[in-house]
Amino acid sequence: MSVLSQGLQPRRGPPAWRVAVELCSSMRFAIALLTLICIAAVIGTVLPQGQSPVSYIDRFGPFWAPLFDAAGLYAVYSAWWFLAVLALLVASTSLCIYRTAPRLLADWRSFKHDIRIQSLRSFGQQTTAESGQHPGAQAQALAQALSARGWRVRTRERDLPSVQTGAPVSAGSGSGWLVAAQKGGARKLGYVATHGAIVLICVGGLFDGDLAVRAAMAFKGVSAYGGGGLVAEVPATHRLSESTPSFRGTIAVAEGTQSSTALLNRPDGVVLQPLPFAIELRRFIVDYYPTGMPKLFASEVVFHDRATGEQRAERIEVNHPAAWRGVQVFQSSFEDGGSALALRAQPLDRARDGFDIAATVGIQQPFPHAKPDSNTEAAGGNGVPAAPPPWTLEVTGLRVMNVEPVVPQPQPPSGGRNDPAGRADGDGPVDVRAVDTSRLGGLGLPLGAAARPDAAQRMRNIGPSVAYRLRDAEGQARDYISYMQPVDLGDGQQVYLQGVRPPDGSDFVYLRLPADVLPPVPPGAVDGLRDPGPRPEWPDGQQDFWRLWQALGDPALRRAAVSRYAQQAAAERGGAAVHELEASAARVLAVFAGEQGRPEPFAPASGIGSGGGLQAVSALIERQVPMAQRAQATPLLVRMLQGVLYQLLQVARQADGAAAAPPGEGGAAGPQAVDTYLRLAVLALNDAMLYPAPAVLTLQSFEPVQASIFQVTRTPGRGLVYLGCLLLVAGIFAMLYVRDRRLWAWVVPGAEGGSRVTLAYAANRRSFESDREFEALVPELLGPPRGAVHPAT
Repeated sequence: MSVLSQGLQPRRGPPAWRVAVELCSSMRFAIALLTLICIAAVIGTVLPQGQSPVSYIDRFGPFWAPLFDAAGLYAVYSAWWFLAVLALLVASTSLCIYRTAPRLLADWRSFKHDIRIQSLRSFGQQTTAESGQHPGAQAQALAQALSARGWRVRTRERDLPSVQTGAPVSAGSGSGWLVAAQKGGARKLGYVATHGAIVLICVGGLFDGDLAVRAAMAFKGVSAYGGGGLVAEVPATHRLSESTPSFRGTIAVAEGTQSSTALLNRPDGVVLQPLPFAIELRRFIVDYYPTGMPKLFASEVVFHDRATGEQRAERIEVNHPAAWRGVQVFQSSFEDGGSALALRAQPLDRARDGFDIAATVGIQQPFPHAKPDSNTEAAGGNGVPAAPPPWTLEVTGLRVMNVEPVVPQPQPPSGGRNDPAGRADGDGPVDVRAVDTSRLGGLGLPLGAAARPDAAQRMRNIGPSVAYRLRDAEGQARDYISYMQPVDLGDGQQVYLQGVRPPDGSDFVYLRLPADVLPPVPPGAVDGLRDPGPRPEWPDGQQDFWRLWQALGDPALRRAAVSRYAQQAAAERGGAAVHELEASAARVLAVFAGEQGRPEPFAPASGIGSGGGLQAVSALIERQVPMAQRAQATPLLVRMLQGVLYQLLQVARQADGAAAAPPGEGGAAGPQAVDTYLRLAVLALNDAMLYPAPAVLTLQSFEPVQASIFQVTRTPGRGLVYLGCLLLVAGIFAMLYVRDRRLWAWVVPGAEGGSRVTLAYAANRRSFESDREFEALVPELLGPPRGAVHPAT
C-alpha cells in the first residue's frame, strides 16, 4: 500500500482514538466523503430546491414526500448531514496534508546527493562517456548546461568508492564530483495544492452558508416569520442583526421606491436581514428576443448609505453585479411592482350590467357587485336585488408582451354553403345563417385550448394580458387570464381569449369571444323592442357578442328574432308553413338559451345540459329524433340555430339603434366574415354557459410599474473559494501534466588527465517522452556518445 494512501498513525491516546484518526486521515476515507458530496450535489441539481410542500407531494406522493423532507433532500446544501460530511472532509483532507506535506516538501527540496554510485549503473536510462576535461571542470560544465535548460542543479565533491564494497577509499586516492539535477518537482507541490484547495473551498463554503443564520436562530432567539403584511410590521424577533457575517437573500424593489430589508428563506418561513444601505430603483429595463424570451434585465439603482447618507448610482445587469459595504447585489429577476389596471367586468348573470373595476397588481380586494339590469326584476322584492355571494379579486400579474405560437390566417374558401332550405348554392352568395357543422367538432364541446394543435404555427406578440384569481365565499379559488387584444387563431376571425385553469391545475383552457365585424352601433334612438333607458356598456371590440348574450335572455327579443327567421325562411321555401317553422325555431332557441338558467360556477360537467348550450340541443335531439334520422336532423337544427341567432343579433342591434343588414349579407364586413363570426359566436355562447366565474374581466388600460428582484449576499469566504479554485486547477495540472525527472552525473578522473562521466536519468512515469528526452540530453551534455546508451525497454 502506498504511504500516501495510509492514514496517520498516532502513537498516543486510546485505541479507539488512534483508529479514528488513522481512518479519518486516510485517502480512501477522503475519497468516500468526496463521493458523498458529489452524490448530494447531483441530488441538489436534479431535484428542485426550496419549493412548497404541496408541489413535492404532487410530484412524489404522500408516502415519499415526507421521507425526502425528513432526509433534507429539499434543501440539500443546508441539510445537517451535508454540513457534517463537509466538515469531515475538511478534517480528513487537513490530516492528509499534515501527514504527507512534510514528506513531499522534503523530497522536493532534496537532490539525493547520498545516492550510491554503484546504483547509477542499474538505472534503465544511463550511459558512460570519456571526456578530456578535468573532473572538476567537467562537473561545472555539466551543471551550467543543465541550469541553462531549466534544471535545478547541485554539485558536490565526493570520495571515490571502493569497487568491491562501495565504501570510500583511503585518503589520497582521489575524489569525484556528483552533479544532481531535478526538474518537474512542482508535481509534488501539486498534490499539496490540490488537497489544500479542497480545504479552502470547503471552509469558504461553510463560511458562506447559513451557519451564521442558524446560530442566530439557535442562540439569539430569532425565529422564522410565516405570516403576511408589510415588512415594517414584522416583529423584531424575526429580524437578524445588520452585522450578520454571511447571508443570502432576495429583495424586491418597485420603480420609484426604496427598500433596505432582504428576505432569507427558511423551511418554515422567512427571516428578515437589514442591509447597511437602501436600494432605490430609478428605472428597470427589459428587452426581449423575437421568441419572447427575455434578452436583457437591467436596473438603474441608487444606493443610500443608512449611516452616512452617502449615495452612489449603479447599473446592475445579469452577470454584472454591484458591490457596496461588503454586500453584493445581483440582478435575479423582475416582477410587477403594483401596476394600476382599469378592468371591465361583464357579469354572466344577465340580470346585472357590466361595471368598471380599478385594481392594482398584487392587491386583494372585494369583487364589487353591479346593479341589476332594468329589464330584470330584482329577486329580493320591493325592487331590492338579492345580495350575490361574496367574491374576492386578486390581480396576480400583468404581462405587457406575450409572444405565443399562433397560426397564419387561411385563405377564405371559394365555395358556398347550404341555405336554411337545404339548397346547394356554390356559385351564389354565402348564406350567413349557415354553419359548417364539421368545424363544431360535435355538440356540447367543452372549453378548449387557445389554438388548434394541428395548425401550422408561428411566433407573434399577441399583446398584453392580465392574470387574476377569483375566490368564492368557501375559499375556493380559480386562476384566470385575459388578453387585451384579439388574435387570429387560424379561422380568419379575431377572437378575445379568456383563460381559466381547471381545478386539477393543468394548462389553461380558453373562452374565445369573437371580435366585432359589423360596424359599431351609433348613438341614437331605439325602437320599441327594448324598454327605454340607458344603453348597456360592453367591452370595446366585443359589443356584438355581449349584445347577443344579453339578447339571448330577453324573451321579447327572442320572439322577434324567431318571427323574422320564420318569415324569411318561409319566403325562401316558397310559402312553407310559418307557424311550424316559428315553433321549431323558438324551441331550439329556448333550449339553447337554457330556460332553467345557467349553472352555478364550478358546477360539474354533468349538470350542464339543463343550463342550455349545444349539449342541451344535443339532448333534445336524442330525446325526440329517432336514431336513424339524427344524422340528417342534426345539421338542420344547427343551421336553424345559427339562422335564428343571426336574426337575434340583428334585432338586438336594431334595438340599440343600428340599421338592419339585408338578408344574406354582412354589410361592410362581407358575408364570409359574418358567417365566420356567427359560427364562432355559437361556440362562444356555448362556452360562456360553462365558464366558471361570475363575470368575465377584460383589460381596458393599464399603467405599468416594474419591480426588480435582487439577490443580495454577504460572502466572507468568497476569497477562499476563489483561491481554492485557482489552487485546484494548478494542482491538478501539475499532477497530470508535469513529469518529475532527476538526473545524476558522476564524474571521476579518467585516463591521460581526462575524466569519465556516468549519466543516469529517472522519471516518475517512464514513457517514450522520457526516452526521447534522455537521448537528446546525452549528446548535448557529452557530445557524441563514446559509451553505451541504455534506453527504456
